Order: sequence, then C-alpha cells, then structure tokens
Amino acid sequence: MRFLRSRTFLTVLWLAAGGFAAAQAQITGVAYVRVQVPDAEKSAVFYEQVIGIERMPAQPGGDGVVVLRIGRSQYLELVTGAVPAVGPIIETGLLSEGNTRPAVTDPDNQKLVFAGVRRAPGGRGAEARPAPLSDHLLHVGLFAKNLDRSQAFYSALGCRTEWRGPTPDDVRLAILRVSPTSRDFVELVAPPAGPPQPDWTAQHICLAVPDINGAYKTLVARGADSRRKPRIASNGHWVINLADPNGVRVELMEPEPARR
Repeated sequence: MRFLRSRTFLTVLWLAAGGFAAAQAQITGVAYVRVQVPDAEKSAVFYEQVIGIERMPAQPGGDGVVVLRIGRSQYLELVTGAVPAVGPIIETGLLSEGNTRPAVTDPDNQKLVFAGVRRAPGGRGAEARPAPLSDHLLHVGLFAKNLDRSQAFYSALGCRTEWRGPTPDDVRLAILRVSPTSRDFVELVAPPAGPPQPDWTAQHICLAVPDINGAYKTLVARGADSRRKPRIASNGHWVINLADPNGVRVELMEPEPARR
C-alpha cells in the first residue's frame, strides 16, 4: 500500500509539472531533435547525402554540434558521445512561439525544451547535396516504460492522442498531436511484452515523404540499406524504417493514410 501511494504521488508530480509547463507555453510544433551518437560526422554525411537534408554552417561556440535543417524551420542536431541507456535522443525542442520557459523531463527522464522559431543562415545549398526526400519532421519517437503515465504527462502539455494500439509485433504505442492545429506529433513507444527484435529501438525520428515507393527507389539508388521495403504500419500509413550509420532509427512515412 505504501508503494502504491508513493507511485501515485510521483505521477501527480509529473502531471503537475506538465500542467505548469502547458500553462506557461502554448506548444505549436516540434522545433528540433538532438541526437547523441558515437560519430556525429558519420551520421551527418548520411542525412545530407542519402536523405538530402540541408547541413548548416558550423557556428562559433557550437561545441561540435552538427546542425541540419529539415524544410524551413525544423532541425536535427547531432553530437558525438556515448549513447544513453534510454536511447540516442537526448533533447526534443517543442516549438513555443514567444515563450522561453525552463526545460522539463518526462517520466522517462527525456528532456523537453520549449523553443522559439530559429532564424538560421543558409546552408551549403542544393548543389552540395541530393534533392531532399523530406521537408518535414513528422514526429519524434520517445521511450515510454509506462504508456499510460507518459500519455497522461504529454496530454497535460497540451498534446492530443490521435491513435493508440499494439502493433503486430506486440509493441504498444500512442501517437499524440502536439496541438490541435499542428502537423507535428510525438509517438510514445512502450517496450514489447516479449523479447524485442535485435534492431528494435523505441526512440526514432520520422520524416514525412509524399510518395513512399518513390522514396524507396531513391534510397536504393543512393546506396541505403534496402532490406526493408515499404509496408502499411499499424496506424494505416505507408512507412519504411532504416538506420543511420550509428544505428539511429529513421522512419519515412506518408502523412496521409494509405488507400486500401
């Protein structure tokens, strides 16, 4: 009974923290994702040359952070270091225009930062990279040891559950829209009940593509691992999953449901 009371108290604290943050900052989208990997440069080459994301010029005082721009105003940041136990995503920036609020951590100690719109100079230019496969970071996938608890936390931040359910592999997940009018999502992924697949990982980034089959052909032409072919995911959307050179899961997804 004492254990249950303590667990309930902790859950209330997490929800209170989320509610406070939501009251202070209206979230409108996903601004950036920061990923920590053993070799940031190796991943950067993959995102620039295979995915076609624009690499930004190194900034003074940037501490070796490699920044790539997705579309006009979303970013992928890469830093070199040991991969944390929970996964490579060490920070998620939630777009909150006009607000600069303290960062918070979710129930699984994943850092969330409330960020404004970033005004960045131009990158290397289209001549330095292939045509981009995507211009939209559709969602960030985060670990959720207790799916109910994490879903409640993000709901307190203003996110709205769009879909929840198990996959054919018995992975439980919930997809939450970050605000009623946003095109951006957070996907909470709980570990499967049984042993996970060897390359299973909850944390990932998902990039929107208009044509999954066209994206697959482009990936093959650019030398990406083509063992996984397009499929319809449990949420009814066409997807491809692949990994960058450091093992970070990258999902490509059509934003509209598949026509059956």
